[in-house]
Amino acid sequence: VRGPLFGGTALFARSEAVAQRHWPLLYELRGAPATLSVVARGGALAAPTHKNNRLAPSDRFYLGGPSSFVGFAPRGVGGAATPRAALGGSAYWSVMALLAWPMQTFFRRHTLSVDAHLCTFAQLGALSSRSPGATHAIDRGLSLAHSRAAAGVGLSLGLANVRIDFNVAVPLRAAPLDRAQSFQLGVHMSFAG
Repeated sequence: VRGPLFGGTALFARSEAVAQRHWPLLYELRGAPATLSVVARGGALAAPTHKNNRLAPSDRFYLGGPSSFVGFAPRGVGGAATPRAALGGSAYWSVMALLAWPMQTFFRRHTLSVDAHLCTFAQLGALSSRSPGATHAIDRGLSLAHSRAAAGVGLSLGLANVRIDFNVAVPLRAAPLDRAQSFQLGVHMSFAG
C-alpha cells in the first residue's frame, strides 16, 4: 500500500505471489537425476482512478528479461510510449516449466566447484497494459488469447551466493510492440541473514 499517508503521492495497493513445485525424475545425465520444475507468478495493482492519482512508471509491473520472461528484452513485453519507454501494466501472470540436469560431475572432473545445471524451458504469460490512472489506450488483457510464449535452453552456474544464467530463447508468440531478445545473461544474488 502506498499513498500520502505512507510517504508517496499516488494512492494504490500492489501485490505479487509466486508458487513453485519441483519433481525429481528418474532419467539421469552422467549419474545425476533431472528435475522438472513449474513456477507460477502473478501480480495485481489497484488504484483509484481520479485525475490527481498518477502512478509513477516504477509502480507498474514489467515483464521481459532473464529474471521475469525469457526470450523478451527487459521490459520488452507490452506496449511502449517510445522504443525505450515501456508502459508497464496493472496485472500479470506467467507460468514456466523447466527441465534441469545437474552438471556437477562434469565440473568436478575439471576441478571446478560450481553448482551448474543445463536446462530447457518453456514460458507462457500475459501483462495487462492498462495501468490504473494511465491515459494510454493499449490493453492486451490477461486472457490466454493475448498471452506471450517463449522456449529455449540455458546453463545456470551457481558460485557461493551468486547465480549466473546464460539463456538462448525464442519467442513463440508475441504482440507487435513486444521486443524479443534471444541471447540473455542474468546475474542473480542472494543474501542469507
